[in-house]
Amino acid sequence: MLLFVILYHLNEFLAPNGYLGVDLFFVISGFVITKTILKDKERTGKIKLISFFVRRLKRIYPALIIMILVTLLLLPYFGLLNVSNFHFYVKTAITSIFGISNIFLIYKNDNYFLNEENNPFTHTWSLGVEEQFYLLFPLLIWFTGFSKKNHNSTRNMIMVLTPITIISLFLFLFFYENNHPAAYFLMPNRFWEMSLGSLIFLLQRYEILALKKISKISPNLILFLLILSLFIPVIYAKFSTLLVVFLTLLLIITLKKGSFSYKILTKNNVVYIGLISYSLYLWHWGILALSRNTIGIYWWTWPFQVLLIILCSVISYEYIEKKFKKFKFQSTRLIS
Repeated sequence: MLLFVILYHLNEFLAPNGYLGVDLFFVISGFVITKTILKDKERTGKIKLISFFVRRLKRIYPALIIMILVTLLLLPYFGLLNVSNFHFYVKTAITSIFGISNIFLIYKNDNYFLNEENNPFTHTWSLGVEEQFYLLFPLLIWFTGFSKKNHNSTRNMIMVLTPITIISLFLFLFFYENNHPAAYFLMPNRFWEMSLGSLIFLLQRYEILALKKISKISPNLILFLLILSLFIPVIYAKFSTLLVVFLTLLLIITLKKGSFSYKILTKNNVVYIGLISYSLYLWHWGILALSRNTIGIYWWTWPFQVLLIILCSVISYEYIEKKFKKFKFQSTRLIS
């Protein structure tokens, strides 16, 4: 679904709701993180939060730091740095390394949809949201006893996550009308999307009757509606966000082996796009920002720009992400 984000950034008319691919990603991220943590618990009998954080660090930072360094080196070469934007660009890059670029962009009143500064690091706001969620989620795991061999731990986790999810959703709806950048950038207003993904995974383990009935809905229909919702021109943006999140949850519930949707989503080419999706997200915005300020972004430049995005992403995945994924820290004390 990241492809829809790229289409939107190439030209918003290609996928008017393509930016909602980030919302879709947040839901899936919450689902996958919870599934990964529970797998560790079932395999080892406990949740090793240090190992969880180390995996996140190895996943996020090597590719992010390389992207930042390369982009910063290219900016003066293309003549895109000046006195007015230098500090803004560099500070956005630095705050992204600390996982708070979303907060910095709110402070600077930057508008993601206008991006008047053509900031090549604006897109790191979503990494800030993710990293802040990764810090908060383990606290909830500890508070609910989910990390222990406790029969009621899953139920406790659901009971704690549910009211927090509802509060976060109301915060999102309130700020959407009163302070749209805050609704878009701040983690508390985005928590509901990731926690819904987490809740769906936990509820599926309880084999709730309602979910069993929902799972009988055709995943092919849900996937079609989900893709369609990303192409429908924005009429009421808040409704579009809720619709994409709802359809993503339905797809997770209904997707089953043997279905046409499952076969499509598990094809080798599609799986590989998923594997390089993080690098795709990192590199696409910077490349388009450089293009926008030099040759421009036109229909006849799209093939070159897309090819460059894919090339940088494949190199980043194959030679940075995969290499650091295998890297093992020697000092447990240092990790702690």
